[in-house]
Amino acid sequence: MSGCFDIGDCTTLGSIFRFIIEHGSESLCNAWSKKQPLMVLFRDNLTYCLDSLVNSSEERYEIVCKTGYCGSWCNILFAAILSKKYSWMIKGCSPSKGVYPCYLFAKDLSEVYLTYMVASGDKYENTLKRIIKAIRELGVFEDYDLDASQMKLGKDPHKYRFATICFKKYAVNDLDNNARLEKDLQNLMKLHQMYGDKVFEAYALN
Repeated sequence: MSGCFDIGDCTTLGSIFRFIIEHGSESLCNAWSKKQPLMVLFRDNLTYCLDSLVNSSEERYEIVCKTGYCGSWCNILFAAILSKKYSWMIKGCSPSKGVYPCYLFAKDLSEVYLTYMVASGDKYENTLKRIIKAIRELGVFEDYDLDASQMKLGKDPHKYRFATICFKKYAVNDLDNNARLEKDLQNLMKLHQMYGDKVFEAYALN
């Protein structure tokens, strides 16, 4: 098996995602804790990796990785890339408000999705559908998948499928090309920077 077994060796998107897909389910069989390898990988390795890829002196983003709390794993693990401009709260950023790039992980951790999404927490399904339709009418998402029903998110109580504007799917066989993973992220960040104002306007008005 070509995956890495020591999370300290997982320093790139490809190696981190491969560890999650190949070994993450072992952690899910046990109660969530801050010492679980999967939790440590998200909190330390993935947060640091994303921070190094998206942050610069010109642009600053907050990386929020969520795996669980109070002994329970999240229904869907995710890593959101937030900015105060488009993902706001009274104090700092939150994935519960705004629009942002985000990695979602399949319910069974068999796939990773690079998504561009809107916060779903306080929106009804019909409202989310109207928001997504308005945003997609910008016509800048031709290079992405739009059929979120393909995403393996289980019962999806947080409505992530309805909140996804567009996405790219990665299975384990897609993870050897780390340069491609980084390029896909960089392209989505550029799209977010170029069209974030219009996307956020469509989100805020609906």
